[in-house]
Parts: sequence; structure tokens; C-alpha cells
Amino acid sequence: MPVTLENMRIYSGKKESQYYIVAIAIWTICVAARLKFNGLVYNLDYSLFQPDGMYYSFKTLEFLGWSDKTALAEVINWYQGNSAKFQSLDLTSFNNPTSTPWVVTQFRFIYPLLSMPFVYLIGLSGMLVVPALSLLCFFLFIQKVAFIREVPKVGTILTLLFSCSPTLLRWTTVNYSDALLLALFSLFAYLTYISGRIWSTRNLILLFLLIFLSTFTRQTFPIWLPIGLYFLFVKNWRVGWVIILTSLTCAIPSILTFPYGEFLGSKQEGDILQSIYGFFGNAIYVNLIEIAQLIVLDRTLLIILLISFYCGLKLRDGVFVHIFFVVIFGGLLINSLVGVAGVNFRYLLPVLPFATSVIIRSNLATTIEESLKKSQA
Repeated sequence: MPVTLENMRIYSGKKESQYYIVAIAIWTICVAARLKFNGLVYNLDYSLFQPDGMYYSFKTLEFLGWSDKTALAEVINWYQGNSAKFQSLDLTSFNNPTSTPWVVTQFRFIYPLLSMPFVYLIGLSGMLVVPALSLLCFFLFIQKVAFIREVPKVGTILTLLFSCSPTLLRWTTVNYSDALLLALFSLFAYLTYISGRIWSTRNLILLFLLIFLSTFTRQTFPIWLPIGLYFLFVKNWRVGWVIILTSLTCAIPSILTFPYGEFLGSKQEGDILQSIYGFFGNAIYVNLIEIAQLIVLDRTLLIILLISFYCGLKLRDGVFVHIFFVVIFGGLLINSLVGVAGVNFRYLLPVLPFATSVIIRSNLATTIEESLKKSQA
């Protein structure tokens, strides 16, 4: 068969699909392993059904038309048999405007909404489907970006490394909204790739949709605001204003109802200055705990982050390098506002698509890809 442009495209498509098949196979093994092996690890909860997931499960059953009473009974029965640390449930925390967990999660309806068909078909086990598919989206994003940069083997290596991260697998295979947020920021990173400096009206509409979905998945305004300000700084006015105005508008309900007194107040009675000192002191503490946990529990993810940080400092310029550092700032800010030590990188998952992008765009990735090609020649 003569070599034509059409044949080359077919061959390239077939070759690309092989890498995607490998990514899907890795994802399948990860999900199967988590379904098989879960529970308490050194008294840490690595079970599939986490405490705050009760509220998402309750919302999903409500969306399916269950009454509050029957939905609550179903959630209680399910957690008694499927949660590693389930002891008792405060019934007054559901649909209660004075309950902190309910106030924090009341506007996060996207994950329960997307979970409806799966819960309808297979019960509350269906709450695990959207997180698992979100992990697959992240893996496919890695491979797609690697193909764009012509380093597909590096993409597969990164996927394999991420599959060895207990932290990533912990939060992307449980009934929480964090995995969905990871997928949405992966889509945002890909949208930034294909848009370049000139964002079409179509891509701006997609950006608006992603911000809407992410904001009502979990509070992300502290991440979107710095990103929007960055785009204004580089004079990409349309993108910057779309991000800032959309994220602010969508975040208003959660901003107005957030229990600031509980999260930002000083542990001891005192003046405003003491409260500020208390907040910053606790912020430093919880973020140091994050780093310590990675050192002890997840050196694989720590190595990936250190490599991305090194590559980012080497590259210095470029939109993905800048957004990488901006998203780190936003993630640390959310972690500080929550103020709970030991969340094990849960609130920083949106950093990962940009950390991956920085590595893939670096000279290190090109060098590794060329070395692998030479070794196969």
C-alpha cells in the first residue's frame, strides 16, 4: 500500500489507540485492586465509603424521589455494613442549616446528580462509579497531552506512576466529589491546551460550563480566582473575566452560608489579631502535615510533585507553568481555610493535571522519550 497522508493518519490513530488501551487497562487494575483491598490501614480510613459521603448519598436518593426518612434509613443501613469507621450517625445533621457538614455540602449537587442513574441501577454502590470514571478521565488526559507533545511513552510512564499512588487511588475510588473535581480540572487543562492564546467563543462557553460544574461539585473559588487574575495579568481579558465573574457568581451561595466562625475563629477567646495569628499558625501546621504525610505514606506522588516543581522552575515561562503554581496556591489556600490536619492531599488534587502538563512539556520528558526510542531501535 502506498504511503499517503490518509494512511499515515490511520496508522497514527491505531498507534494512539494502543496507548489508550494501556491506560484503560491500568485504570481497570487500579479500580479492581481498590474494590478488593480496602479498609483500615494503620488506623487510617482507606474504605470505599467515607463519612462525608453520607451526605452525597442522601442527596442522590432525594434526587431519585426518596423521602427524607427512607433515604436516611437506607444511608444508615448501608454505612453500618460498608464503612470501616462507622460508629453512629447524628440524625440532626441532615437537612439542618445549623449543621456544619450539611451547610458545607448543601450546594454540591453535581456529583449526586451524575450518580443518579448508577444508584438507581445498583444501589448505593453506584456512588463509586463517577469517581472511578473521573480517574479514567485523568489517565486519558495524561496520555492525550503526551501525544500532543509527542512523548507518548512518557505519558504511559506517568500513568503507571500515578497508579502506584495510594493517595490518588484513595480519593478517586470513594464516594466523595474530589475525583470529579480532578476530572473537571483535567478538562480545563486540556481546554487550555487546545485554545492557546486565542480562545474562541465556543471554548469560552465550555470554560463557563466547567467552572459552573466544578463550583457546584466542591468549593473552588479560591482556585479559580487566582487563575482568573493570572489571565488578566497576561492581558487575556476575555478568559480572565469569564473565570472571575462565573466563579464568583456560582460561589455566592456557598460564600454567604459558609460557617466562617468555626473554621477561621481562634481556638482561644481573644481579639481579632489573635484570631488572625491562630488562623495562619494553623494554616502552616496543616500544610506541613500534608507534606509529612506524603513523605511517610506516598513517596511516589511526592516524587512526581518534586519533579514537576523542578521542571516548572527550569521552564519558568509558559501558561502551564504559571497556572501550575497558581493552582498550588489555591489548593493550599483551601487546605488552610478548611484547617483540618491529615486530609492526605485531598484538597490539592486539582494540582495534578497541571503538574503532569509541566513534566510532559519539559526537556526531561523529551530526553526520556528519545532514550526509549533509541533503546528500541
